[in-house]
Amino acid sequence: MSSTAPGAPHRGPRASSSASGSTGNTIGTLGGVYSCYGSALAPAGDQDHDGYADFIVGVPIPGGSYASNGLAYVLSGRTGQTLLTLLGSPGDLAGAAVDGDVDVDADGTADILVGAPADSFYAPVINIGHVRLYSGQSGAVLFEEIAAASHTSLGRSVAFVGDVNQDGFVDFAAGEPYDSTVAPSSGAVRVYSGRDGSALASILGDGAQTQSGIGVAAAGDLNLDGRPDLLVAGFTTLQGQYSYSRMLAISLAPGLQQYGTGTPGCSGIHHINANSVPAAGNANFAITTDNAPTHALGLGLIADVADVAGSDPFGLQLKLHLDFFASTELLSFDAFADLEGFATAPIAIPNNPLLQGLVRYAQTLWYWPGGVPCNPSLIGLSSSQGLTITVQ
Repeated sequence: MSSTAPGAPHRGPRASSSASGSTGNTIGTLGGVYSCYGSALAPAGDQDHDGYADFIVGVPIPGGSYASNGLAYVLSGRTGQTLLTLLGSPGDLAGAAVDGDVDVDADGTADILVGAPADSFYAPVINIGHVRLYSGQSGAVLFEEIAAASHTSLGRSVAFVGDVNQDGFVDFAAGEPYDSTVAPSSGAVRVYSGRDGSALASILGDGAQTQSGIGVAAAGDLNLDGRPDLLVAGFTTLQGQYSYSRMLAISLAPGLQQYGTGTPGCSGIHHINANSVPAAGNANFAITTDNAPTHALGLGLIADVADVAGSDPFGLQLKLHLDFFASTELLSFDAFADLEGFATAPIAIPNNPLLQGLVRYAQTLWYWPGGVPCNPSLIGLSSSQGLTITVQ
């Protein structure tokens, strides 16, 4: 479980309380004046090995000053005393997000994940957002992940997410809601290795101001593919008019990477993904798309050259993420949407080892008939994001 601090940190007196899981009665209360004490909370495991579960408290603005060193405390679940203090840098808002109760380095003590988004909108000291994984035993920094640019708020949310690459180590994710790779403040989520801190995956937001990654959490294995999945919070704009909070469940299966935005339909952006790892011999592999017209038949396309930025080569006001003119291979498939607009397109991958490493790009197209509350493009078509598929 992870905890984040949504929106602007609150500067007034803050307190954190623990309650009994059986009765709901308050067990203890701790707090700090003008410190954002408890802006983020998470379990820490039994840090001092006294038989009691301990916990983490984030304090991103100690003393109410944005120039202060943010920090996180590990507190005893038995006495409330401080077991460990993890101090950030001036103005970095360390403690805005925390997670724990996972022993990454296998030393017998659970380790601590702390996000420091360094949101320069609030902090007078402009830093670049970062995430630190600390040893729960010694407080030493095991890994530090630093944003590639300022003003992106890497570390606004953090979570241990399970063993993504199946190397025996628990990996972790960090939200970067103001990343602008796709569009201004479209956001991103970065996934890092618990073994060596290397980058494993990037999940990019899909439109301006969607702030994808403002919250992240482990989801378990939702699609039963043997890999951990991820919950990502952000916002969406329906037909450019209204902003809604939203949560996406994202598969972390290797070999899949979304890109671009497509042309949204009447229900919003079409997020494209797959139901499992695109491995050679996977007879049950299928491409999925959400927000499609209900009970509709969509057209899927696969090409060998991507158009990452997207273009409208046929003048239909329809953004395509496949390069039709540069591709030497272009295939089509059917996608079937259910009552909730979730579409599935079964595409069995042959059991041929020579396919490993093959890269192809996919996109789905949808027609919205007359009478629906919008007209996505010149002839009523919408299009999904692009999906990079690398056969494993």
